[in-house]
Amino acid sequence: MVDTARHFLPLNALRRQIDGPSFSRMNVLHWHITDAQSTPYDSVAFPKLKQGAFHPGLTYTAADIAGVVEYARVRGVQVLLEVDMLGHNYAFAIACPELIVNCTAMYPLETEFWCSSHARCRGT
Repeated sequence: MVDTARHFLPLNALRRQIDGPSFSRMNVLHWHITDAQSTPYDSVAFPKLKQGAFHPGLTYTAADIAGVVEYARVRGVQVLLEVDMLGHNYAFAIACPELIVNCTAMYPLETEFWCSSHARCRGT
């Protein structure tokens, strides 16, 4: 499993992660690309979504993802791309707040926890 939602990896590092399993006959790479902490995906349909990434320059385009999947396919590795949503929507809420129900009054501790780990929530 590779978790780029919490630990961004450049494309060459992702390719190295594919090479390892392919050499040992493992054939699935679970790529956890989004989560509450970060959404490093440069979406065509939701261009503001990348605002939920740790840094604007640390995102993957659709072409990047397709390239990684093709690189894996040639080596006999299937990429299972996990895109979290609904319960894991903090980064998405930064980009599209109009689509998110604000429950800060109901869950102040959880909101405080997530906000303390993300500078944009504090307005700094």
